[in-house]
Formats: sequence, C-alpha cells, structure tokens
Amino acid sequence: HTHTENCNTMLHRLMRSIGSRQKDSTTTWTLGLLCIAVGAIVLTHFSSTTATKYKKEPSSFSLFVEIEFATDEDVEEFMGYIRPLAEYIREKEPTTLSYQVLLSDKEPRKVMVFERYSDKENAFLKIHKSSAPFQKFRASLKGMQEAKRVTNMNGNSFVSTDAGFGDRVFQLN
Repeated sequence: HTHTENCNTMLHRLMRSIGSRQKDSTTTWTLGLLCIAVGAIVLTHFSSTTATKYKKEPSSFSLFVEIEFATDEDVEEFMGYIRPLAEYIREKEPTTLSYQVLLSDKEPRKVMVFERYSDKENAFLKIHKSSAPFQKFRASLKGMQEAKRVTNMNGNSFVSTDAGFGDRVFQLN
C-alpha cells in the first residue's frame, strides 16, 4: 500500500504542476492521461513484485532415517548396498533434490540417511520408491533387519518451510 500511496501522491502533484503551467486544456488532458498511464504501470509492477515475493511454492518432502547396526562390518555392508543406490539416484532421479548418507561422529555404528524430494506424491512415492535400484536396496536392508544386524531404525518425514536455505554448493554455481 505504501508504494501505491506514494505513486498516487507523486502523480497528483505532477498533474497539479502541469495543470498550473499549461493553459491549453487539450495539453493538460493529454499529460494527465500520460501520468495516469505511467502510474498504472508503476502500480502493476509493485503489485506483481509483492505477489511474487509472497507466493507460496509447493513444499519439498524430506526424510531423515537413522539406522543403528550391530557391528562395524554391518555398517560397511550397508554402505556397499546404499552407494549404488545413491549413484543411481544422482544420475536418474532429477526430482530427488538431495540424498546423503551421514555417519555419526560419536557413534560409529549409527548412520543417518537424509533424503529430500521435490514433492512426496510424484518424486518420492512414484519415482523413487518404485525404482528397481531402490527395491534391490530395500530387500538387502530388510535381510539385514531380519538377521538382527540392524539394531534400531527410526525415520521421520518433513515438509519444507520458507525459513532457511538449501545447500550452498548449488547456490554458488
């Protein structure tokens, strides 16, 4: 509203100034219409800029999965299963925004898998979960769970907000 009020005030001042200097009513009318047209353009610009600034984009969908293993060897075996999946995702799933496997710096048998998708319905459920590499990985992990080599697995899902930012590596390129 402030931009609109400022533009209107400036236009009224300009029109009064033109009107007081011009004696010919046709010239005054023409300049007045020109001022109104410029004002409309300025108003349209500020309105569209404000609308774009506050436009809500669809939220990305993220998963955080924490997995604890019985032995160090189990962690290595898991890494052998997930590395090919992560490479496949990087190459073939452009709607997967991030896929990282993190190792705890305090507990060597604890792994965190951070997954971020452009959306839940398409990118995660349809594309990612139905891929053959994911199905193969999931079967291997299930075998480790059944053999009690996975001692704990806990996951949480989240949707993004407009607070914060993503990976700085991608922002710099």
